[in-house]
Amino acid sequence: MGQVQRNYTEDQILAHAAKCGGKRNLREIIITDDDGVQVAYLVKKPNRNVVLAVTAANEKNDTTGATKILIGCILEGDMELMDNDGSVFLELTENVSKLLSQTKGEIKKL
Repeated sequence: MGQVQRNYTEDQILAHAAKCGGKRNLREIIITDDDGVQVAYLVKKPNRNVVLAVTAANEKNDTTGATKILIGCILEGDMELMDNDGSVFLELTENVSKLLSQTKGEIKKL
């Protein structure tokens, strides 16, 4: 694979980190299109308000609303490509939604 295309800078990453609780809440999603071109997107982990909004949209079977909410987590990247290539859009929304279930918890009897 070739070079990953990033259209954001370290300064932009730091600016977003300051708004969303630090770099620990940011992720980079690398999308490889059908031509083998790799494009990076900077996303923030969904916060509690996003989770509640997605849950409410899903309860109403409003998949369009849930998708729009998840797209709000995409901070930087080739937005024109995302808007014009449905496969890129789908892959991004699927990856952002995966961020909702990556944390592990454990219940222990006291």
